[in-house]
Amino acid sequence: MNYVIIVANILVGASIGLSGIGGFFLPIIYTAVLGMAMPPALTLSFSAFVVSGLIAAVSFVKRGYYRKAFVVPLALGCLAGAVAGSRMNAVLPVNLIKTMLYLVVLFSGSYMLIRKSNGDSGEELPPGHILNRSGFALVLGMVVGTLGSLTGAGGAFLLVPVLAGLGERTHYAVGMGILGNIFISVPASVLYLTRVSMEGITGLLILVLITHGLGTWGGSLLVPRVSQVHLKRGVGWLSVLSSLFLLIRLWL
Repeated sequence: MNYVIIVANILVGASIGLSGIGGFFLPIIYTAVLGMAMPPALTLSFSAFVVSGLIAAVSFVKRGYYRKAFVVPLALGCLAGAVAGSRMNAVLPVNLIKTMLYLVVLFSGSYMLIRKSNGDSGEELPPGHILNRSGFALVLGMVVGTLGSLTGAGGAFLLVPVLAGLGERTHYAVGMGILGNIFISVPASVLYLTRVSMEGITGLLILVLITHGLGTWGGSLLVPRVSQVHLKRGVGWLSVLSSLFLLIRLWL
């Protein structure tokens, strides 16, 4: 069991450090492969997301891969949505919500693969563009925060394809997706932790935090070496393939 956790967290951490997405594999591995109950699985997952988010955020913020005017309301929306989603998890069925979520990711990933690149030159989007509207950022954060914390998938794997699909440069989409995911993971990890016994999870939690952190750090070192075009296509294909896999697994 520990070997599975170590390998999974190193690989998923590397994916998050490089592309900002991939975290949704952790709760799947914990529940489907290791047979964990949902509360401890989500506690370990969101705790890992806090670590990977902070490590990856340092790398992306240093390179300026974010828009402050957009990311502030986005973070506030993610925070509020995460609290709501974590509370809803205990009382609502999530299959329909998961289906809707995976369909959105499938659409966004497909759109990223067929549209032309917006470049990575640092040029600003037009003033009237939807990604320059704080109201849209707040609502997007609330929706993603709620769905991400409710299902255990986090927020970056939805934010990255949606932002890139709407015209954001991929490195910026990844940077803001990671920042938004931090504001989902912190309240979610705390709230899910209140539903588990610390006696049986402390050792696993420490193991997860260390291995996931190492994987994320390694992945973040590769960011400057990956081209905009390749990164965008990689994120797109990962979004499409992972969403199809999750839809099939959910209903078959």
